[in-house]
This record gives sequence, structure tokens and C-alpha cells, in this order.
Amino acid sequence: SEKLKLVSLMGFDMVDLSAKDGDELSQVRMVEAPGPYGHEIRQAGTDIGLKLDELFICIMHDKGEELDVTTSDTAVREQILTQFASYCEFAEAAGFNSICLVPLWPSKENRQEAWDNTVSILKSFNTAATERGLLFNIEPVDFSLLETPDLACEMVQSVPGVGLTLDYSHWVSVEFEQSEIAKMLPHTRHMHIRQAKVGSRQQPVETGAIDFGEVTQRLLNMDFSGNLAIEHIDKIERSKYAPINSPVRQVAELAARVKFTAEHEQVKQAPND
Repeated sequence: SEKLKLVSLMGFDMVDLSAKDGDELSQVRMVEAPGPYGHEIRQAGTDIGLKLDELFICIMHDKGEELDVTTSDTAVREQILTQFASYCEFAEAAGFNSICLVPLWPSKENRQEAWDNTVSILKSFNTAATERGLLFNIEPVDFSLLETPDLACEMVQSVPGVGLTLDYSHWVSVEFEQSEIAKMLPHTRHMHIRQAKVGSRQQPVETGAIDFGEVTQRLLNMDFSGNLAIEHIDKIERSKYAPINSPVRQVAELAARVKFTAEHEQVKQAPND
């Protein structure tokens, strides 16, 4: 696709793909023909020289409706588990390293029940992913069941084997201090890199408030072995996502800043001759 070609032309050799409603992948096709669809996507990446890293499900859908992972409805939970197993089959066939979703809490009622149901189903998701050779990650965001960094850490501890896909922009935009967000770093396997500031989940590099040099340094100190994914949302919602005049330049500059920090640290730690 044109998106994959653009990523390759910018010099990247690995890419995440999204199955969020309206994005590049189809959840319907994952369920209907997970193996063939997976091989099709693997070939598309191979043709352009891109490896596939994380499959971002975000929110599960069925016939245009969101599926609620907090539900107590036995039939719905069985459907969710069956559908997630198909996603994992697709991801394995496509060659992804990990699969990720956001554990929302649509009703905002009965928190403990919602929490217990989510813990239970995430454990089953992790088992399904592991059986397919995949890592299973969840993305904590302020409008989900994991509405604080402490809750995100508690969930990871409640579901052995699960990791976090962390995006500072969600938390910075709703006034969490970066030192508070950093609590989640020890549990982080994957990161979305996007500049932001209070009140806006996306900002140009020049006006963003996230100190990615400091974030990268923390990851280096923790021997982080995952990948950092540069994220750009092509939306003009000024209340949440500021328009970026040059997304390609934005991506290149963010990548260069993170790379500089990593290389500088490697030089600093290298033994003297």
C-alpha cells in the first residue's frame, strides 16, 4: 500500500499496523480468513522490505459495534475470545511480533466487577497470543479502565505475561507529570512516540512538551529491548490533535532526536582505549 511505501521511503525497516476501525487493516477479514489475510499482509511488507512489529487492534468490533471486554455476559465473552484467537492466527501468519489492544470501560459503572472481568479476559488473551508465538500488550490511556499510571501498573501485575504499549502523549495532554508517567516504563515493551502538550495529544516538535531525550535515557538505563514507533494521527481535531504541516519532517526529527540520545549514551558507556 501507499502507506507502507512511504514508511519505507522514510528509511524505516519495521512498521506497526492498525486494525482500529477505519485504519489500514480489517478486523472483519481477520475473522473471516485469518491465515490467507495474514499471508497477504506479510507479502505486502516483504515486497517493500518492511518487517511487521505490533498489530494494534485498539478496540475489538463486530458488525460495526464495539465489543466490551468488561462485560459479564457469557455469550459475548465467548465471542470475544473466539474473535481474539482469530486475530492471533492472523498476526502469526503475517509475522507480527506482538498484538495490542486498549482495555476500555464503556459503562463507567461497577469498577470492581469491570476490573475482575478484564483481568480474566486479558489472561485468556495472553494465553492465546503466547500459543501463536506473540507478545500481548495493552495500551493504557486516560479514558480507559486504566485511567492512571498506578492502575496500569496494577493491571500488569495482575496479568502475568502482559506488557504495556506506552504513549506519553495521552497522559501529558491530560496534565499528568512526566515523572508520574515514567512509573509505567518498567512494564513497557513498546512505545508510541508523538509530541504533545496539555490539552493536545499531538503537537509539532517545536511546541511539544515531552522530553524524549529524558524518556529515551530512562529506557536505556533499564536495558529496554523493545521498539519505539513514531506515531502521527492524520486528523484535524484541534481540541485533541494539532495539524502538522509536514508529517514527514515531524517523523524524521523525532526519530533523529531519539537516535541521538541512544548513540550519545552508547559512546559515553564505551570503554576507554
